[in-house]
Amino acid sequence: MIRVHFLLYTLVIIMVASSLGYTQTKLTQEELMADAAILKSALDNLHPSILLHQSEDRYAENYAVFTKELTQVKTKEAAFLCFSRYINTIKCGHTYLNPFNQRDTLIDSLLQENTLLPFGFTIQEEGLRINQSMVKDLKEEGDIIQINDIDVTTLCETILPYIKTDGNNLAKKVYDLSLDVESRYSYFDIYSALLFNWQDSVTVTFTSGNTARIALVTKNQRDEALQQKGNNYDNLWHHSFEDDYALLRLGTFVTWKMTIDWQAYLDDFFDEFHERGLENLIIDIQGNEGGSDVSPYLLKKIANKKGLFVKRSRTMAYTQVPDPLKPFLNTWSKWPYHPRLLTKRSKNGQRELRWLGRKKIIRKNKKAPKQTYLLVDAANSSNTFFLAENCKKNQYATLVGTETGGSLRGITGGQLFFLSLPNSKIVVDIPLIGFHNVEEKDQGVLPDIVIESKGSETNWALDKVVEIIR
Repeated sequence: MIRVHFLLYTLVIIMVASSLGYTQTKLTQEELMADAAILKSALDNLHPSILLHQSEDRYAENYAVFTKELTQVKTKEAAFLCFSRYINTIKCGHTYLNPFNQRDTLIDSLLQENTLLPFGFTIQEEGLRINQSMVKDLKEEGDIIQINDIDVTTLCETILPYIKTDGNNLAKKVYDLSLDVESRYSYFDIYSALLFNWQDSVTVTFTSGNTARIALVTKNQRDEALQQKGNNYDNLWHHSFEDDYALLRLGTFVTWKMTIDWQAYLDDFFDEFHERGLENLIIDIQGNEGGSDVSPYLLKKIANKKGLFVKRSRTMAYTQVPDPLKPFLNTWSKWPYHPRLLTKRSKNGQRELRWLGRKKIIRKNKKAPKQTYLLVDAANSSNTFFLAENCKKNQYATLVGTETGGSLRGITGGQLFFLSLPNSKIVVDIPLIGFHNVEEKDQGVLPDIVIESKGSETNWALDKVVEIIR
């Protein structure tokens, strides 16, 4: 369904400046250019992967286009769009305007307007496939192919450049564009509110040929109607034991927001798995982007032999943060401001961490599952990407599902700076460590068994694995 080609974004910015239905905050050209210069300095000095997925000439060209577009920007809303689109030309899945880290109230204000669709959806070839909905019987009409006479392909193509991914992994962008009503922030909610002049209601057209006038809602109204209370991170981990297999569902690796001891949870699960004498294990990480460094601990639990972690350089771009940047940076550790002693010069002129990470995978248990299946999809783009990659290389698990997010050529993470731009109040996540393997292809980890999601609540990958086991 998705055909990516770039639209006239400067025109979009001008339209945004006049179309939003609430009071906007004005910005001067001097303020915007000052923010752009701070961002450019931070990227040039701190980012480890600026030229991993683009040439130096393309990087310079994209910045020139960005600053030219800024001359048309008058408001914080248009600035947010312009900065977001530029930052995504870097093609780094950890460099973006993270909604959770924004200090300004722009996004939360948008979500309090009647501009949001009253349902969630996934993106399929046929259109937007509704899953949870406030409107009764809406799913029976089929997929949505138009909203306000704009076809869904055009809507998606308009929003996609504002969504992060590693390299040219389009599947990750499309996955993130789906509207998950359980999420606190959805890209479609945010960017449809900024890009389209939807207020109060829209007309949708279905594959059935029927149309319907749909009342738009606020985020609070939708959450209340669909009984969404936000993610309880503990509940994203659960398991079950059947007669012939065990299912371990790990919906997040954001362990710092969990109240349970995640390592003890895995220890107890595997102890019971072996006590029951089971042989087949299904680990479901679909929808899990990543978080903490869970994958090494888990790999040792499922390893049926000694193995090797995929070799990647661990690159940093600097030895000390330039003094002019320090007032705009924040993070949870002190060492990123002065990493000289923790790094050494590499052949490419960058810095490489002296601690190069783990090399060997050593079994944690005397026993390992006889057969492990790992259910994967495009969401897997950080620590879950590493889990999928290492499972495949060492043949610890059969991967089932769709191509993962991330890029075999390299991703970033490990440590971040939060760059606060003083005038627009935009906050940019800037990763500090690049995990590179430049000889690899720019693609995600490919599954051993491809099972495409059909957008319903059915777990098609799980059903296929259970069919194989039985």
